[in-house]
Amino acid sequence: MNTEKMKTKITAITLTLILTLSAIIILAPAASAQYEDLRVDPYVFVNAIPNPQEVNRNTLLHVGSVWPCPNRGDTWVGLSITITAPDNSVQVISDITTDSTGSTGRVFTPTQIGTYQIQSHFPEQVVGPFFTGGFQAPPPPGSTLIQGNSEIVYLVVQEDPVAKFDEQPLPSEYWTNPVDAQLWSWRNIAGNWLGDQVSMDPAPPATTLYAEYNDNAPNTGHVLWTNQLTIGGLAGGPLSEPWGFEQSDAYEQKWTGSVIIGGILFFNKFEATGSTGDLYSPVVAVDLHTGEELWSMELQDPNGRARELNFGQTFFWDSYNYHGVHDYLWANGGGYWNAFDPITGRWVYSMQGVPGGTRVYGPKGEIYIYQVDLNDGWMALWNSSRVVSNHGSWRPHGNVYDAEDTADGYEWNVTIPTGLRGTVNQVREGIILGTDCDKYRWNFDNISMWALSIKPGQEGTLLYNREWTTPEDVGHYDVQDASVEDDVFCISMAEERIHWGFRLSTGTEIWGPTSPSQHFTDNWGYSSSNSWDNIYDGKYFSGNYGGQVWCRDVQTGVNLWIHNVTDYWNENLHNSGLWRFRPAFFADGKLYIENTEHNPYDPAHRQAPLVAIDIETGLEVFRIPYRASEWGSTAIIGDSILVTFNTYDERIYAIGKGPSSTNINAPNVGATAGELVMITGRVMDESPGLKTAAMQARFPNGVAAVADEYMTDWMQYVYNHFAQPLVMGVPVKIEVINPNGEYIWFGTATSDAYGNFGYSFQPTMAGDWTLIATFEGSESYYGSTSTAYMAVNPNPSNPQPAPVGVNTGAPMPAPLLSPEPAATINIYLIAAAIAAVAVIVAATIFLRKRK
Repeated sequence: MNTEKMKTKITAITLTLILTLSAIIILAPAASAQYEDLRVDPYVFVNAIPNPQEVNRNTLLHVGSVWPCPNRGDTWVGLSITITAPDNSVQVISDITTDSTGSTGRVFTPTQIGTYQIQSHFPEQVVGPFFTGGFQAPPPPGSTLIQGNSEIVYLVVQEDPVAKFDEQPLPSEYWTNPVDAQLWSWRNIAGNWLGDQVSMDPAPPATTLYAEYNDNAPNTGHVLWTNQLTIGGLAGGPLSEPWGFEQSDAYEQKWTGSVIIGGILFFNKFEATGSTGDLYSPVVAVDLHTGEELWSMELQDPNGRARELNFGQTFFWDSYNYHGVHDYLWANGGGYWNAFDPITGRWVYSMQGVPGGTRVYGPKGEIYIYQVDLNDGWMALWNSSRVVSNHGSWRPHGNVYDAEDTADGYEWNVTIPTGLRGTVNQVREGIILGTDCDKYRWNFDNISMWALSIKPGQEGTLLYNREWTTPEDVGHYDVQDASVEDDVFCISMAEERIHWGFRLSTGTEIWGPTSPSQHFTDNWGYSSSNSWDNIYDGKYFSGNYGGQVWCRDVQTGVNLWIHNVTDYWNENLHNSGLWRFRPAFFADGKLYIENTEHNPYDPAHRQAPLVAIDIETGLEVFRIPYRASEWGSTAIIGDSILVTFNTYDERIYAIGKGPSSTNINAPNVGATAGELVMITGRVMDESPGLKTAAMQARFPNGVAAVADEYMTDWMQYVYNHFAQPLVMGVPVKIEVINPNGEYIWFGTATSDAYGNFGYSFQPTMAGDWTLIATFEGSESYYGSTSTAYMAVNPNPSNPQPAPVGVNTGAPMPAPLLSPEPAATINIYLIAAAIAAVAVIVAATIFLRKRK
């Protein structure tokens, strides 16, 4: 286990142990008697966890008094820990302050093998007064906790590793939510998508484009399921042109408010614009992994008015009474913010009078709003969680809070310099960047750029206030993105299609201008450097209408690669040979982009792509012709499953790894030793989207699992009625267990376009044989395996020795695979290869006949 993982575990253990002594909140009367003469033993303690411990590993020292402090916010102060090493050297950890429970923790790393002696010390101090709602503390107010020492704890440090929980592997088969909370490592593949808000943990740019914790993001266009949002696709006759049903662009926003929490997809069923009045406006909840609709209902505020879904929240409440993540759907309107339960749609609580400002998520998922008043010179941070509570239990259920009148809703309010020009442009961890430029306004001569600190203890400190002289007199300049990790923000100029890099911490220019970065083919071309540019993983990505994705080193501005979003069929009228694009998100080392248009033509331009690009090489990982909506939600991702709205047919598509099934069949009659037998089987796609009545009627024998390189064409055939392509299936490993119980790997068969495979071999001895077929999975499917059994009769002309008895009903051990087929069965491999080629040729001829 690496240091970071150990730190994570230590942190978790610390929180648990520190708060174990949490006292019961009671109503205690104000102290009236004086107990100055009462002296009480503090009963000091110290524990070392774990014990024994491995050398050079972080160890938690839990230290304190058994007495909790009299009130929330009170502490015992001045504690210390003396640590005597095996070589008798002494280390002291001093100036320890407890929390209200009377205890706290410190991390210590033993560097010697042997036994450490650890003792804590409590200095004399007076117990403070009690207040209503305080902790129960037996020492009365005014009494003295005397100086005391703990018993000595002996920490055994050894070279051998100590027992640790074995991290469970990431899934190798199809999985669904919920994920057991013990499977910590699965956090990396089980991301949420909370809407258009931002995350500041651990310090990414404030943008939804960072889709962390989706480490199995799709590498092919394999479809898991679809959901018909409304009637879509080709409208058909008697219309005079091949027009399609209306599809949300421009301005008619379908599939908005899309959120993923805990493996459930939520979205608004109907348009977000227009005069809705009292029209039925439900929100829909769909299982992200299966496509099953869980509920569809209106989210009604306390006044009975239906509200549209805006965004989601996962909020970790961490206090002395309770620790856990609360999940909410937020549907705002009519002056209220309304929180709803995602699993049922039940209203939970509301806030009215929420202040305006720049909204972000805090490190625990709190909804922060930064308010900056440049005219009056002040800045404040509002925290939604403090409106409900800032200690103890989290119980907002059924309440309507007045956020405007709740002073506790503010973390801080500080004075800032006046005279700063412009507005807040970017909010990042520890810093607010402001400028007086944006893509909708002309700039002349100079651009003002300034930054204010929001680091704890430095709130409101002016970091810089600079003027940058623009290289052109007039133009549209815009701050595209900012990264605390890289200490860079970038500015582009639309007309020249050029970019500059600046230090976020100082505002100094570090590179630029770049050479023009996109094709300039018409009056829309300038937008290519004006919108949707992003910093990610040390790289600066730019592009839009020009149809080229440019990737530059964010520290130098040097170009790394260019990806052309090619229009192979010359359908796009805005740009010659290239598709305009919009970035959707970054995940798992890939940039996912989609084609959209402000007001697309009808009949629709064909083959508008959704594309995944490797951010290191700029190469296409996959592309599939599903056209996104300019005015609805972008493509999103959660649990490593991509979800997009395809305006070609008005369906929601879930794209990701799906389940497969493998079957193997043995000959129905007993074979004879030494004679050639054929075993057969199938490998099929078992994705939930294929289980509908329509799909089962169309594919009564199921849909074959096919190789990754054919996936886009295959999905268009299966889901979009395109012609059936020529495809190859997937590799199937063939193994046997002979009557002596020996595993033998014979070789690999390849399934065909109908999922079938065949393999021939010669059993060498009489007895019961076990046949094993395994599809190990691909980028499109999780693997699967199956067994069958075959009886082999003795060959009278070539008698064999009797086999060792094998009980086929006993538990089967894992196959002991040889690195290559045994030399004695090479002839069988040749026969199998000939059989596989014959299957492929037959499938090809059959498919061509279907043309």
